[in-house]
Amino acid sequence: MKDILTNLEQNFAVSNIEKKRDDLYFINVEKKQIISVLTYLKDYAEFTHLAFLQAVDRIEENQFQLTYMLYSFQHKTNFAVRVLVKRDKAKMISIL
Repeated sequence: MKDILTNLEQNFAVSNIEKKRDDLYFINVEKKQIISVLTYLKDYAEFTHLAFLQAVDRIEENQFQLTYMLYSFQHKTNFAVRVLVKRDKAKMISIL
């Protein structure tokens, strides 16, 4: 897992990397890099299962937070990728 996190830090604009448990990680990603990060996690880090996609309306902050919860059967690990979207530009590219 350490190699995956290091690779994400070196190659993408990620922030707030959090290890909640041995099998649960969270990162924040810039909107413009969400497809690249999700593709890397799927194709190279073996996070092939999208468990859920969640949207939270942060009214006071004038934005939405999208969370893509991925799972790797190989690593037996959950990986949450969070991205913030401004309310006035509330569009997001589909990953499906």
